[in-house]
Amino acid sequence: MYVIDATALNAVQSIGNPGAAFNELTNLVQGGELVYCREVRDELRRIALDEPPHMWVQANWIAVKDAGPPLAHIQWAARVHRELIDPDADYELPGLYVLAQAHYLQSSGDAVAVVTEEYGELATRAALGEVCLQAGFDCIDLRACFTRCGGALAALVAPAAPPPPQPPAQPVQAPPPVGPAA
Repeated sequence: MYVIDATALNAVQSIGNPGAAFNELTNLVQGGELVYCREVRDELRRIALDEPPHMWVQANWIAVKDAGPPLAHIQWAARVHRELIDPDADYELPGLYVLAQAHYLQSSGDAVAVVTEEYGELATRAALGEVCLQAGFDCIDLRACFTRCGGALAALVAPAAPPPPQPPAQPVQAPPPVGPAA
């Protein structure tokens, strides 16, 4: 089971064929293998309104299984991982909810991987990827998720095959000299 965040969904647009990538992600949602929470949908509405990631989460919302963590898991995340909370934000950041959703699914017996592009240092809070790794969750970026899923998704991020080897060039022979030799 994959729990994806807004940064990873935004990164789909950097894949060579984002339309095909979103189609394959839809298959994962419909198969119950990929989930996202309401706060991810709201974050994409806030930062990418009417762009492909926002339109995709809206179109797939009805099919998302376990679309949000129970309150007890949100409280756990807020208590144990306060570093995900931005004290200056005037909106709810989805990272805390993504972590809570992963915690809920894992406690329900699912093998869970958090899919995010959020790593490194941030100005006002910790990055989701860093917190997930420190908390012992499997945490991967979008390309790793596609590779792990295999099939058509893996093909979208596979390195391009090198061109076939070319036969060595034949040496060009100089034409014979014309006229008297000097």
